[in-house]
Amino acid sequence: KIYGLNKRDFIIVMVTIGSTLFLGIDFGVAFGVLASIILFIQRAAKPHYSILGRVVGDQSIADSTAPIYRNIKMYPSNTEKRGDMLMMRWDAPIFFANTASFKSRVKKHIGRFLEENSYPKPWCLCLCFSGVNDVDFTGLEMLEAFFSELQEKEHGMTLVLCKLKTQVLNALTKGEVISPHCVPKEHVLWEIHEAEKWLTRSEEHT
Repeated sequence: KIYGLNKRDFIIVMVTIGSTLFLGIDFGVAFGVLASIILFIQRAAKPHYSILGRVVGDQSIADSTAPIYRNIKMYPSNTEKRGDMLMMRWDAPIFFANTASFKSRVKKHIGRFLEENSYPKPWCLCLCFSGVNDVDFTGLEMLEAFFSELQEKEHGMTLVLCKLKTQVLNALTKGEVISPHCVPKEHVLWEIHEAEKWLTRSEEHT
């Protein structure tokens, strides 16, 4: 039954039981904890993320005061993507185990977005960090270098961060990810729809 509900828990239980039977309870507990840590890091190395679109099909939602954004892969029939904004939500802490995954996935979807929309021309990369609870030192170093690289190489791109939790906002500020030379404070917004309004105003003034 455990295997059907959660394969990760099943593996941990089997490792713990097997180690206990053959090596004793102390080794069983130790190997069980070790297996749990390894599987956690393995899963965290490639966490869930979503490319977002504005809900347009459900009128009760689409006509509400604040727009709703959902995973376009899960809701392809009632979400709409903008041709001048790539919206991506990362659903995990950013730490040493998944920095490479973060970079590769962002780059992959930037490439797809530019190909689909025949760029370069002015466009916006909006990263939603609502699912990010923490960023470690390795993550901060990666974000600072990666964001600076993107803004240097991706011509016409404006990077916007939104829905940052207080602890993440503080960490990015202290780590100088949010700074004049990387991501300016005015490019940090609370909600995705604010990023859309900000981009629309910017386009009107150009």
